[in-house]
Amino acid sequence: CCAIYGKSLADTSRKMPEGDVVIQSDEKTAVISGKKVKIKLPVSDVESFPGLPDLTEMEVSCSVLQGALKDALNGVLFSIAVTEVNQMLSVVHVKCEEGQMRLTGLDGHRIAIRALEVQTVEMELNLPGIPLKEIAKLLNSEEQKVDLCVTEHLACFLMPDVWASMRLVEGKYFDLSAFLQDKTNRKIRIDKTQLKDSVAENKVTLEAATTAGEMSEAINVVTEGESGPLRIGYNPRYLMEILQAIEDETIDLSLGGANDPCLIKGMDYLYVLLPVSLGKTEAAL
Repeated sequence: CCAIYGKSLADTSRKMPEGDVVIQSDEKTAVISGKKVKIKLPVSDVESFPGLPDLTEMEVSCSVLQGALKDALNGVLFSIAVTEVNQMLSVVHVKCEEGQMRLTGLDGHRIAIRALEVQTVEMELNLPGIPLKEIAKLLNSEEQKVDLCVTEHLACFLMPDVWASMRLVEGKYFDLSAFLQDKTNRKIRIDKTQLKDSVAENKVTLEAATTAGEMSEAINVVTEGESGPLRIGYNPRYLMEILQAIEDETIDLSLGGANDPCLIKGMDYLYVLLPVSLGKTEAAL
């Protein structure tokens, strides 16, 4: 029995050919052998491995389809920060109540919120982003469910052939009520693919400028609310990542003044993108 660093084992498994794999170990090394492949990995004392939770004593707090949870996680994980300055910027906030799970992530430049209809108890918790990204990779079934069990310090994801746990992040999440208030006075309905292609080519009025030059392109949109010219700058990469996370072909952009955030809303999602000062590398609407 031995303890192997998880990332090393996962990377090794991806390199192994099809067929049976044999793992042998001594006090210092684990040897993983397959067809024409033999890889040695360092091991740790199994006593140093943290104790596993007793699943028999856990109650299911929430149950949701794997595919639905995977889509929701991928819809917010791109928006969190990888930082140690403020730990809450690197978590996904989960709030469950009245049959709905709401996932929230932010990095100081944008806010991502996805909602799911689930069987759940009321709870509120902060899940660390890095292990949550690994959980999302394990959610491969569109029909099978994943059960979420929550204890005082742990969240456990239970699937038919695997289960994984992570420590909860302690602390109070941000109060986002001021950012989520809809103060917009105009709505633009636009074809997502057309907008995404324009952003990818750095030419969003759609108008855009880079150090290599300037370009502009007109895109047909449907508008509601206040009319008249409006010029707002957004980071093109942040905007592109939001567009890639949305499956709808037509999206609604709600806008206010030049210093107000852009709200992109759908049936089960809300994205808030903060504006930037227009310079040489921003896209403008």
